[in-house]
Amino acid sequence: MYMKNLVQYFNVENVTEDNIKALLKDAAYNSYQDGVTKEQANETIRTAMLKLFELAPEDVNNKKLVKRALKHHKDEFFEVIEDIVDDMLVTGWSNDPFFMQFVDMRNIADGDRNDFYTNDEVMLTVAKVSGDHHSIMLQRLGEGQSFTVTTSHYAAAIGTDIRLFVTGRKDWAELVNAVYKAFDKKVKDTVYAEVMNIGDKLPVASMFNKAMAISKETKGQLDELIENVSAANDNSEVVIMGTSSALAKLENLVDVNWISANAKNEKYETGRLGMYQGTSLVEIPQRLARKGSGLERMIDSNKLFVMPVGMDKFVKFVNAGDAEIIEVTEKGARQDDMMTFEYQQSFGVATVVGKYFGAIKITA
Repeated sequence: MYMKNLVQYFNVENVTEDNIKALLKDAAYNSYQDGVTKEQANETIRTAMLKLFELAPEDVNNKKLVKRALKHHKDEFFEVIEDIVDDMLVTGWSNDPFFMQFVDMRNIADGDRNDFYTNDEVMLTVAKVSGDHHSIMLQRLGEGQSFTVTTSHYAAAIGTDIRLFVTGRKDWAELVNAVYKAFDKKVKDTVYAEVMNIGDKLPVASMFNKAMAISKETKGQLDELIENVSAANDNSEVVIMGTSSALAKLENLVDVNWISANAKNEKYETGRLGMYQGTSLVEIPQRLARKGSGLERMIDSNKLFVMPVGMDKFVKFVNAGDAEIIEVTEKGARQDDMMTFEYQQSFGVATVVGKYFGAIKITA
């Protein structure tokens, strides 16, 4: 909780910038004191905002007055959004199981350096994702070398009409979470897409790069690949990574009539086996992107990876911080004669794989 007692905010005469920020943060997280409802919190926020914007209740339907108030007080108002969204992003990534296991995250805003070091010669090139179109820059690292991750600027439009929020037709959490979800999706789309590209960096003619069907006839090839990856990494434990539908294809290799009761229960609950002959399965979440009037999958469900356990987190993610909300002033950028703003922030992604791993292109 970011406040001790919500009741104090109902006394609008005592509203200050600091306790407005605390209340807004609680509302964005849907975290309230016992007995306080979401409706009460949103009404309190609107009352406090009228105080901050120096607007009377009867002014809220006057576009000119609302625009003037936002122009004069936007710095205080959007500073809260910047702080809250940045906090939500970092907290969400830190609690994401995939990020925790495979992503080395640096928050430059917290003072971390954008320097990554390699103890051994990296066996694969470093791929840095730069810009909005995943343009790739390659770099080879030797033992003891360091590198930095290239960051790019990204923006998410804030399209909610402030009048709808002030008059109660839009709530605060909806506004903040729309910005948060847009940036969270952008980061995860970039990270997962880059993870799926690591197999493309393996030599085509390699004992670690396979193209095969997943069937009982090819089971021996998969078992051999798992064994080879383990042996190449000092007999390390390995995991098999892929989308849920890709991992589900491993059931073709296992006679489900003979698997354990626990494995059968897990298959019933998750739709797929959680282990393959003692090897853990790790799901890479599927992502969808708009294409024309429809949606398409971003993550290839015909790829599987055999990765050693205990390796350094091979995805390097840099959150450059310094979130900023700016007014969009270009001609035609305004909607309904209201001020339009963008939330902007910088981040970068790179992959560095210093150990042998296996890649499978599922052919059937």
